[in-house]
Amino acid sequence: MNRPLTAIVADDHAIVREGLKLLISAMDNVSVVAEAADGEALLGHLRSTRADLLILDLGMPGVAGMQFIATIRILAPRLRIVVLTANIEPRTVRAALSAGANAYLTKDGDPEELGAAIEAVKNGGTYL
Repeated sequence: MNRPLTAIVADDHAIVREGLKLLISAMDNVSVVAEAADGEALLGHLRSTRADLLILDLGMPGVAGMQFIATIRILAPRLRIVVLTANIEPRTVRAALSAGANAYLTKDGDPEELGAAIEAVKNGGTYL
């Protein structure tokens, strides 16, 4: 049996974080080990927690877009990053993937997509 994936949920909206934690808790072999409401808290968790997966909202306070993803990549090169955002601009999707994101989901998508994205990145893939 594989070791469960550990995840950090980063979104500035508490209700969204709680919903994501509920969705993730229903998945096999994934558990949330930390959550963050802003970029500073997220960086603190990345320094102190060995997570496998990050669910990241690009619109949080203290998150300077794609440069923030590049910073995360330096701190945690093996971390799988799933961007979950309201931004649907194709150039933003391309920029996020170029900066190091492994998956890109929009917040208006089907909740089942989160599980599909996690499964894809867990196996080394990309998900759009």
